[in-house]
Amino acid sequence: MALEKITDFEYPVIDVDLHIMEPPAVFSQYLDPQYRDRLDSALGGPSNNPLSGEESTSPLGAIAHGTEINTKSGYMTNRGVGYRAHLESAEAWAENAKDPDYFFPGSWDPKVRLELMDAEGIDKGIVRNTIMAGLCSVEDTEFVVAACRAYNDWIRDYCNADPDRLFPEALLPVGDMDEAIKELERTADMGFKGTVMPGSTAAPKGSLSDPYYDPLWARLQEMGWPLCIHATFNPALDSGAQFLLATGNKAANPVAGPAYIGMFLNLNFMFDNIVTLGEITLAGMCDKFPDLNIYFIEAGHSWVGEVLYRLDKLFHCPPTDFVPEIAHWAKTPPTEIFERQIFVPFEGGDQHYMSDMGMNALSKNLVWASDIPHWDADGPWEGVGALRALKVDSEAERAIMGKNAAKLLNVPYDKRVRTSKATATA
Repeated sequence: MALEKITDFEYPVIDVDLHIMEPPAVFSQYLDPQYRDRLDSALGGPSNNPLSGEESTSPLGAIAHGTEINTKSGYMTNRGVGYRAHLESAEAWAENAKDPDYFFPGSWDPKVRLELMDAEGIDKGIVRNTIMAGLCSVEDTEFVVAACRAYNDWIRDYCNADPDRLFPEALLPVGDMDEAIKELERTADMGFKGTVMPGSTAAPKGSLSDPYYDPLWARLQEMGWPLCIHATFNPALDSGAQFLLATGNKAANPVAGPAYIGMFLNLNFMFDNIVTLGEITLAGMCDKFPDLNIYFIEAGHSWVGEVLYRLDKLFHCPPTDFVPEIAHWAKTPPTEIFERQIFVPFEGGDQHYMSDMGMNALSKNLVWASDIPHWDADGPWEGVGALRALKVDSEAERAIMGKNAAKLLNVPYDKRVRTSKATATA
């Protein structure tokens, strides 16, 4: 389905998934100097690249040693995985293949990011980490506390380029709950709007329903902050990534190996999100914290209906029938929990798998998420173009593309870029 490349919208467009690419300054300028001599011991040196098997420096290790992840001297050549404004994913891939070291310039420069937001018609968005998510697997807890503070200070300064449009998301050292709460309070005082966690398969201290996390969920609920679930990309952790990159599934399987690697790149987050949605509903987290809003990222939404249907079946299954070992901590069917407090991303690129009926019904639980600056990100023109091609009603379109996010993040629902109707010529 060819989509009209719209760039002007008469309502606010809010993106809940604006990634940055952390620069070396996070460690060289913002990290407390007393922890800089622990970079190697905490983050590790050269290791095997999980995709190629070749020795390379980990992304965290690379930026810790002063290498920006945007050059051939970095972690690895970008290899065509940078977002290109106004291009569909296949077009972006083709363009990047001609320039395999291309790097989306707004990844580290907030002024350039704002210019590109203007060009595409994005009014504002939540800004989140990329490489620093790897801290969840670092064992040096004291170092992680200092590194989270350093990152949060850096992202605050990044967003201060326009605090009415760029909203920072806190990275918390959840391996130490007392320190996590301290950092939560500190970032709240600095104007942050939420926090992010890996899913239940890879959370540092067990699944998200584990009582260990209860103080954090309770405080988030009290503050009105949403929790973002961003699945891990780390095959060292017990996650979908670990299974897909297991030796038996890739290197030792010449037929299916490439398929497993492809799924690691494009389906891993969906695997983890399905597991996490089941865990936080059936295991009771959401019933304990019914006013804690939770939103998932980087997995689309078309899987949600089938998953909820099957989770509801499990919820109503008697403990002595079919699955006698199941323990129902939940008091509310997963579908009702979803409608009450869970949001999933609408990206726009999966328009072939949508229906106007489904979009209208889901509209109050959808938030637009671009995933910029990754190569397969979907600009707002793809999201709005898909909604209009499906003849989704105008109120549902407004809710999906910004109104829901404004309420979720507690930010003003107001325009920050032009409002006239126009269509891009490129």
